[in-house]
Amino acid sequence: MGLGYRIKDFFPLFYPFFLTITNDLSACFNINNSDQFKQQGVNQMYKSITNQSNDSKIITIGRDVNNDICINKPQVSSFHAKFIIKSSDKIILQDLNSTNGTYINDKKISSSEIIISDCIKFGSFHFDMKLLEDKLYELEEDKLYEQEYESEYSLQTNDHQEADYQTDKQTSPKMVNIKVILSIILIIAGASYAYNKNIGNIQQYFTTQPQAASIKHTNSINKPIAQTTQSSVKNKSSSNQPIQKKTTQKPFQINQQQTNQQMISNLSETYPLISEKNGFIQCGETLQGRINSPGYVEKIKFNAQSGEKIGIAVSRLNDNTHFYPCWKLISPSSQIIKVGYRELICKGNQEYILPHSGQYTIEINDNRQRYTGDYAIRLEPVSSTINGITSPAPKIECNLSQKGEIKLKNAADSYSFSGKCGEKIAIAVTKKSFSALFHPCWQLVDPSGNIIKYGYEYSVCSGNTSYILPFNGLYTIRVFDQDYDGTGDYNVRLEPISVLLNGEQSCARQLSPGKTLTDNIEESNASCAFIFNKQRAKASIRVKKKSTSASFKPCWSLHNASGEIIPYGYKDYVCSGKPSYILKSDGPFLIRVWDDEHNSPGKFSIFLN
Repeated sequence: MGLGYRIKDFFPLFYPFFLTITNDLSACFNINNSDQFKQQGVNQMYKSITNQSNDSKIITIGRDVNNDICINKPQVSSFHAKFIIKSSDKIILQDLNSTNGTYINDKKISSSEIIISDCIKFGSFHFDMKLLEDKLYELEEDKLYEQEYESEYSLQTNDHQEADYQTDKQTSPKMVNIKVILSIILIIAGASYAYNKNIGNIQQYFTTQPQAASIKHTNSINKPIAQTTQSSVKNKSSSNQPIQKKTTQKPFQINQQQTNQQMISNLSETYPLISEKNGFIQCGETLQGRINSPGYVEKIKFNAQSGEKIGIAVSRLNDNTHFYPCWKLISPSSQIIKVGYRELICKGNQEYILPHSGQYTIEINDNRQRYTGDYAIRLEPVSSTINGITSPAPKIECNLSQKGEIKLKNAADSYSFSGKCGEKIAIAVTKKSFSALFHPCWQLVDPSGNIIKYGYEYSVCSGNTSYILPFNGLYTIRVFDQDYDGTGDYNVRLEPISVLLNGEQSCARQLSPGKTLTDNIEESNASCAFIFNKQRAKASIRVKKKSTSASFKPCWSLHNASGEIIPYGYKDYVCSGKPSYILKSDGPFLIRVWDDEHNSPGKFSIFLN
């Protein structure tokens, strides 16, 4: 019985080749010239042209069903364009000499980098970016599955390897390694006599020493094939000797002898080491540590006062999917602070209300206490003060987009601003990364650390949300991934709804009657604010779209000084016309303008009469 291998990487022809290897290591080629395999050859030829073999991912667009994204529209060419995925935040759109062209924001391009808010057209067809996000999600899911599969089946213990070998010896045909396959291919192509000699040695090895495969692979590293056969027989005859007398070390034993600094230097993202901080972490810091041996417990300390609120996040840094760093928080009185009924937390971003003043300890270990690995820990501010000092969360400016990045799974970013009781603000967070696994959400936390609900929701993941501030003091905006499983870039905005913010006139633009202002909504979830003073009992407002984007539709609402909506008839907001409002209070007043679906940026003009 033979083993079939398709050599598509070596011979990209219309007729697929098959290599058959029999148990006696003889080989032959089979060629199939049926129509079915001819079509497969055509498909492979196209993919070899469009999907280059490099680190980039390629997503093709067109009318043909062989494309990754098929668009059955007459204005779209069979193979119209392709997306080149360099990274989660860098994607290039390239036209494939299409008939009707490819456009970004109404500008024809041959190749150009895109962002998630761009308006893309293939010919006259408007492309929905949701299709690209869905495809990226499929690619990332497949990648994660492959990593977990490889980790699960490649990292086995010696006992499992022995058991697998005994099972395979009874139920599975003999497997030929890649060196044998390559040698046979070279023999068929007319390789030198030296390869014939090696193949003969391999054949003798498989026929005379069938049990040598159970010997550990480390005993034959860097040895010729003939020497490997002899050493395997020697190891078999001395199997009753103690394992400690073997001179060859296992690979993981060698790794354990490396220092923490050497191990951490191999990681793509590095942070200060816990050992460099003498085991202490400050609020707002991210530190890096390592579980060196199974069962090892790392201890990190910090100081805080009673009633304060902090967040803790621990993220795995290496690719060992067996390693799950978990943590528990211990109070100054040596009591474990439970989360519900749980003492040990292994996922998410956990918030704690601290019951006592003093020194707290975070203990980190592997979930099963069997594996080792690198991790990062973050101590995040939630309340307005930590250890009696003002929160280290960076200040966010009114009506300015602030860029942020979630670099670690389970992590959250914090931003602070000051406000007074009764004032009204809005928060908008816009995703800027193409990563399909990243969905930014946010919460607003009052000065004492309590979450201010938006309706019945503790967190919000879309749109533009408004809040009435219940107290005077320092507020915190926390941004995080929806499932604590993705990383990516985002923009966060603090927008005024009431005329005052922290007791002073807000950052809204001044609008004078009889004059037209032009402005631009730069983020899909964002809004623009304008302030005007009352000059008469009525005011009419007109907003006109200036952008060519078909999906952008500006709407607006009118608010009094405290942020309450002044309705137009039965409507809280208007998206067309020139409505007139009766101004009952003295003012000043505020106008907010946004996209109807909170989905598209665009340019507009506003006129007050």
